Amino acid sequence: MNKKILIIMLVIFLPLTILMLGVIPFNNVEPQIEYAYDDSFEVSNYYVEMKVDEYRYVYVKEIIDINYLKPKSAIIRDIPIVKGLQIKDIDSPDRQISVEKYGTNVAIDLDASNFTPSTAPRQYTLTYTLILPKITDAKNTVPLNVIGVGWPVRILNTEIDVTLPAVPTASFYYTGKWGTTAGADRLDVSAEGTKINIKSNGALQPYEGITVGYNLPEGTLKQKFEWSLLPKIIAGLVLILLCYLLYAKFGKDNQIYPVVNFTPGGLNPAEAGYLVDSKCDASDLTSLIYYWAARGYLGIADNKKDKDISLTKLKPLPESSKSHELTLFNGLFQKGDVITVGSLQNTFYSTMERAKQQLVGLYHNKLYEKNSVFVAVLLCVLPVLFTVVSLFFSGRAIHSTYVPINLLLLAAPAVALYFAATALFRFEPKIFEKKKYYYFGYSFLVFVLCFIMILFFRSNFIPKPDAMVYVLTYGLILTFAPFAQKRTDYYSGLLNDLIGFKNYISTVEKDKMEMMLKDNPSYYYEILPFANTLGVSDKWMHKFDGLSVEPPRYYIGYRPFDFIIFNAMFSRSIMNITRTAVSRPPAQHSGGSFGGFGRGGGGFGGGGGFGGGGFGGGGGRSR
Repeated sequence: MNKKILIIMLVIFLPLTILMLGVIPFNNVEPQIEYAYDDSFEVSNYYVEMKVDEYRYVYVKEIIDINYLKPKSAIIRDIPIVKGLQIKDIDSPDRQISVEKYGTNVAIDLDASNFTPSTAPRQYTLTYTLILPKITDAKNTVPLNVIGVGWPVRILNTEIDVTLPAVPTASFYYTGKWGTTAGADRLDVSAEGTKINIKSNGALQPYEGITVGYNLPEGTLKQKFEWSLLPKIIAGLVLILLCYLLYAKFGKDNQIYPVVNFTPGGLNPAEAGYLVDSKCDASDLTSLIYYWAARGYLGIADNKKDKDISLTKLKPLPESSKSHELTLFNGLFQKGDVITVGSLQNTFYSTMERAKQQLVGLYHNKLYEKNSVFVAVLLCVLPVLFTVVSLFFSGRAIHSTYVPINLLLLAAPAVALYFAATALFRFEPKIFEKKKYYYFGYSFLVFVLCFIMILFFRSNFIPKPDAMVYVLTYGLILTFAPFAQKRTDYYSGLLNDLIGFKNYISTVEKDKMEMMLKDNPSYYYEILPFANTLGVSDKWMHKFDGLSVEPPRYYIGYRPFDFIIFNAMFSRSIMNITRTAVSRPPAQHSGGSFGGFGRGGGGFGGGGGFGGGGFGGGGGRSR
């Protein structure tokens, strides 16, 4: 992959990813409330303290008194994280707690170490910090679910203290179930400057909550840069630079510079087919039949009666022939000097497999630098480790026990991109003229997988700035890292000759073909099997349209020779021979058969224009 293609790939990936990160709202879902009442406990007293600063940070303290009506171990507090809301620093001063994801909620077990059911009344103290997003249509409004609508029990007494960064210019209060726009008369509100005290003048029924909202003077609320993000940005940039330096030093491939070449350079068609895409196809091996025929080692007869092709051994291959050739040729004529292709049905596959192994073994450790594959794997692993470790610390910012689920799934995109890049890199010589379009497609694949990662982060309460750092680092490295599979100088030289030969087959002019045929009447048939394994047989055939081509000496047909009919027979016979040569007898089985391969409440909507329409809140449940 040259620098020009790499730059264009990055130009495709970066704007698309940044645009995606800017457009996709995080946690942009409405809370899902399931009305299932709980008769095992009730809340006798619920005190909430919320201190709001000018950077939209809300420092929350909750003191919850629980009367257990049935033996239970603890309460799980559910806080919905929706509409871009962030939560961190969850703690309890007097109990061991644990935090996990529960649908769209952060679920906090308020007494994680207690598993002994009891009816004894208990008090729970919980502290946490909410970071409110900027509301587009109400940028100076602070809507808060001070008591969430997700409690399935009665709350007998409530008291809330709210401290604001400035004296509000307007306020609203709602009490009731989710969606209500009434209930202010159920609250006693007193205000002194920036401090507001709210008390309910009656019990809240199951799934009733309190939502408040305050409009602050223009310019009160500001944006704050999260300095905890800076080390992650620096680490991401350092990792990108390190990976590129490793790629440039150990894995940057030798460029392919095709040279005009009139011959395959001492290779046979099977080798050419294998080398051009690092894959030994069965058709690469069966093309040897026409290669040997053009060199006088066997004859080919097209039989009308049984619509089969017969092969006649004319002379043995030289002992100096390569092992895969000898295996295949001798295997064909093992039972006699004349065979039909049909006789290979279900019997020749083991010979084909052995010849394939010999061909691949011929170039074992000769095509790629030994360390380059390791470097490519390492460069794919590093961004995964970076993202996993970073996500771990992002989870610890919420609570020491919170780890975003399915962290190991972050390896899946890297694995997919490694195999996609490996396939593209090794197939590159075969699609050399159009390779840039395939590389552009790869960069789009990186973008798509990063889009999936964004959805993953979104559902796991990862802050949007953090997600931008993780995804851009991950995606940028994987745009080039899997291509750190350096070809050897030997292989690059072979490819220069092969692609030059392929280009010659594709672009040679007809007048030169006429001269070639005059010098060598069999030239067309000698090159035909190479054109087949290089994927340009149709172009090679069309080059000779209208030219006088003599019949091949090795071919016996049941009708007068026709060049077009012969070409059709060649294409058809290669497919038939290949299909027959690799066929296997059906497997025998005896007996049996084988098969084929959010919960909680509280949310935000429209700047807090209804009950449950603010940030925070949620509810609780017993365990």
